[in-house]
Amino acid sequence: NSYKSFILGNHDARYYKYMQSSDAAKLGNALLSPTTALELVNRGFVVEENYPDGYIQLGDIQLIHGIYLNSNHPKTHMQKLRSSCMYGHSHQQLTYSENGTTAYNIGFLADRNAPIFSYSNRFEKANWREGFAVINYHNNTTYVEMIECKNDTFIYNNKLY
Repeated sequence: NSYKSFILGNHDARYYKYMQSSDAAKLGNALLSPTTALELVNRGFVVEENYPDGYIQLGDIQLIHGIYLNSNHPKTHMQKLRSSCMYGHSHQQLTYSENGTTAYNIGFLADRNAPIFSYSNRFEKANWREGFAVINYHNNTTYVEMIECKNDTFIYNNKLY
């Protein structure tokens, strides 16, 4: 039994901000929301559109987009929420644990050199990591597996993809 969720983030929020502008009126219905354009609901995703406050609670962990980018953002997210959490906002793969809670920054799945990421400099992008996480859920407890991608591949369950 699997669960698919999609949490809109700061890049998706730009759509909603733009759609409130007077320039957006000339587009009519041509520019679809991220949720509609990606057909997320039709594809079985639970969608959380409320950035930055939206989250999905899964057992003992909050799934969020994330907002902090300071030098120890996993710790900051965890301490502000006072809960274990998982996010991808910084595009890094990091964890921080303290007193039985953990913050998981799970990375991202994109080409850091794509033109869309030109807003960021090479020094910032050097810390970005391709990856994701798998959560196994049993008896209201989450077990997290961080998966690192390298050279367009990853290993999960002893199998190379």
